[in-house]
Amino acid sequence: MHRLLSPVVRLTGSIPVTLAVAISTLVIVTGSVAIVATAGGSPTATLAALPTIRTPAPRSSPSPSATPDPTPTASPEATAASGGGAPIIVSNPAAGSGQWEYAGAGPTFGSDGPLSTYRVAVEVGLPVSVAEFTALVDAALGDPRGWTGGGRRFQRVAGGSNFTVYLASPWTAYGLCASVVDIRIGGVPYTNCQAGAPVVINSDRYLQGASRFTGSLDVYRRYAVNHEVGHRLGFGHVPCPGAGQLAPVMQQQTLGLNGCQPNAWPFPGNPAPPEPPPTTEPPPTTDPPATESPTPAPTPGPSPTAEPPTTTEPAPTTATTTEASPPGENSTNLARP
Repeated sequence: MHRLLSPVVRLTGSIPVTLAVAISTLVIVTGSVAIVATAGGSPTATLAALPTIRTPAPRSSPSPSATPDPTPTASPEATAASGGGAPIIVSNPAAGSGQWEYAGAGPTFGSDGPLSTYRVAVEVGLPVSVAEFTALVDAALGDPRGWTGGGRRFQRVAGGSNFTVYLASPWTAYGLCASVVDIRIGGVPYTNCQAGAPVVINSDRYLQGASRFTGSLDVYRRYAVNHEVGHRLGFGHVPCPGAGQLAPVMQQQTLGLNGCQPNAWPFPGNPAPPEPPPTTEPPPTTDPPATESPTPAPTPGPSPTAEPPTTTEPAPTTATTTEASPPGENSTNLARP
């Protein structure tokens, strides 16, 4: 139990102050005044030889800055920070023509399930023919490892369709996608998109691939078609399931693989279509050996005074035939989407 003392503290100027302190020594510093109390002596206060201790004024907490509203996007496809890996390289291409060349009708892929019809269009002026791009789209949608492997059918048509696969220059692609998602990175249209019925493949990605996609260009092109068509079918983005595994086709492989392996197919475990048989050239034909015919008896020549009659051969004629192109082949349909 502490014994309390009731000394009188004498300050400079003889100002009495009553102080109750515990038995142990207590030092109270107030501004430049030090009050010392001990158990056995008289407490005194002095202003001499004591440092001035300043109590810092309390700092007010900074007001939290206003959080800017995020830019609305329908998909993080164009978020450069996601995916990791190599830096994304962009260039600023010129504007495209905005005019389209359409493919004609084609086959139906798949054996059962709901049917989706589609068209194929290439922007006029790109260094890719309609035939080339159509063959790529057909190969992606018709492969058993593609969406047909999950019980769907696709038919290429020449008229109204459920969706159109466009190969578009970057700024034309941006215009087609802008109502749904901003496909720009660093201010330049970079990615592909699906914006309602338009399924848009950026021509820069088709021709160059993506810097963070480590597979071949052919694999990337098929991935791009299947990924964007997957959005049209109602599928959203999914992450990489684990390092070393095949990336799901709905992973944003354009922006990075996150440790997964590149993959173009929704159902990669299904068997691939058989390779077409190699074309073989027919063996060269050999002429039958020539047979000697008996030498005919010489005929007497014309009389030296008789001249042979002059005959005139008709000039050879050249027949030119023109075949009509099959429907949908070598036809150009120019229109704005």
